[in-house]
Amino acid sequence: MTVVRCVTMQKNEATLLEPWILWHGAIFGLTNLTVIDNGSTDRHVLKILKAYKKKVFRLFANIRSTAIFCARVRSWQI
Repeated sequence: MTVVRCVTMQKNEATLLEPWILWHGAIFGLTNLTVIDNGSTDRHVLKILKAYKKKVFRLFANIRSTAIFCARVRSWQI
């Protein structure tokens, strides 16, 4: 069985985040999306993240370190 994981890393992408979620969610399904947030502070972005947190299968917030990011990716089963 093929497994798809569509990943984006973002910080304060107020204009692009929701369109990315909607576009890739339509193609791959919301449950196959991973949004890695790099410490966003923009209120609009935080509102979007909160709204999609229950719909997006994986949401990692405040990943500010490359080491943490790499460890997270390595932990994924392929």
